[in-house]
Amino acid sequence: MTIFATASQLLNRVLVQDGRLVRLIGVRVSNLVGREKQLDMFDSAAKRAENLNRAIEEIRKKYGQAAITTGSKKEEDPGAYQ
Repeated sequence: MTIFATASQLLNRVLVQDGRLVRLIGVRVSNLVGREKQLDMFDSAAKRAENLNRAIEEIRKKYGQAAITTGSKKEEDPGAYQ
Protein backbone atom coordinates (compact mmCIF):
# COMPACT_ATOMS: atom_id res chain seq x y z
CA MET A 1 0.00 0.00 0.00
CA THR A 2 1.34 3.45 -0.88
CA ILE A 3 1.81 6.30 1.56
CA PHE A 4 -0.96 8.27 -0.16
CA ALA A 5 -3.39 5.34 -0.05
CA THR A 6 -2.73 4.77 3.64
CA ALA A 7 -3.15 8.47 4.46
CA SER A 8 -6.38 8.64 2.44
CA GLN A 9 -7.72 5.59 4.23
CA LEU A 10 -6.95 7.10 7.64
CA LEU A 11 -8.53 10.43 6.68
CA ASN A 12 -11.61 8.67 5.37
CA ARG A 13 -11.96 6.79 8.66
CA VAL A 14 -11.82 10.05 10.64
CA LEU A 15 -14.25 11.92 8.38
CA VAL A 16 -16.79 9.20 7.67
CA GLN A 17 -16.70 6.67 10.47
CA ASP A 18 -15.92 8.92 13.41
CA GLY A 19 -17.74 11.97 12.02
CA ARG A 20 -15.07 14.34 13.28
CA LEU A 21 -14.23 17.62 11.60
CA VAL A 22 -10.67 18.10 10.40
CA ARG A 23 -8.97 21.46 10.38
CA LEU A 24 -5.44 20.47 9.46
CA ILE A 25 -3.88 17.23 8.32
CA GLY A 26 -0.33 16.26 7.58
CA VAL A 27 1.58 13.20 6.58
CA ARG A 28 5.11 12.49 7.70
CA VAL A 29 7.28 9.56 6.81
CA SER A 30 10.76 8.61 7.92
CA ASN A 31 13.28 5.81 7.63
CA LEU A 32 12.31 5.07 4.05
CA VAL A 33 15.81 3.91 3.14
CA GLY A 34 18.57 2.06 4.88
CA ARG A 35 21.49 3.65 6.61
CA GLU A 36 23.00 5.07 3.43
CA LYS A 37 24.56 8.48 3.73
CA GLN A 38 22.22 11.31 2.80
CA LEU A 39 23.78 13.46 0.13
CA ASP A 40 24.47 17.03 1.11
CA MET A 41 23.53 19.49 -1.59
CA PHE A 42 26.81 21.34 -1.01
CA ASP A 43 29.14 18.31 -1.16
CA SER A 44 29.35 18.09 -4.92
CA ALA A 45 29.85 21.84 -5.36
CA ALA A 46 32.56 21.92 -2.69
CA LYS A 47 34.27 18.89 -4.19
CA ARG A 48 34.18 20.42 -7.68
CA ALA A 49 35.66 23.67 -6.38
CA GLU A 50 38.38 21.76 -4.55
CA ASN A 51 39.24 19.76 -7.69
CA LEU A 52 39.26 22.94 -9.79
CA ASN A 53 41.58 24.73 -7.36
CA ARG A 54 43.90 21.74 -7.28
CA ALA A 55 44.02 21.64 -11.10
CA ILE A 56 44.71 25.39 -11.28
CA GLU A 57 47.57 25.06 -8.81
CA GLU A 58 49.10 22.19 -10.80
CA ILE A 59 48.92 24.22 -14.02
CA ARG A 60 50.51 27.23 -12.30
CA LYS A 61 53.29 25.07 -10.85
CA LYS A 62 54.07 23.68 -14.27
CA TYR A 63 53.60 26.77 -16.47
CA GLY A 64 53.85 29.74 -14.08
CA GLN A 65 51.37 32.03 -12.33
CA ALA A 66 50.24 33.75 -15.53
CA ALA A 67 49.33 30.44 -17.23
CA ILE A 68 45.80 30.52 -15.88
CA THR A 69 43.91 33.46 -14.47
CA THR A 70 40.40 34.82 -14.10
CA GLY A 71 38.70 36.81 -16.84
CA SER A 72 38.61 39.91 -14.65
CA LYS A 73 42.41 39.93 -14.45
CA LYS A 74 42.61 39.81 -18.24
CA GLU A 75 40.25 42.80 -18.52
CA GLU A 76 42.33 44.88 -16.06
CA ASP A 77 45.52 44.58 -18.15
CA PRO A 78 44.88 42.88 -21.51
CA GLY A 79 48.54 42.98 -22.56
CA ALA A 80 49.92 41.44 -19.37
CA TYR A 81 49.08 37.85 -20.30
CA GLN A 82 50.19 37.65 -23.91
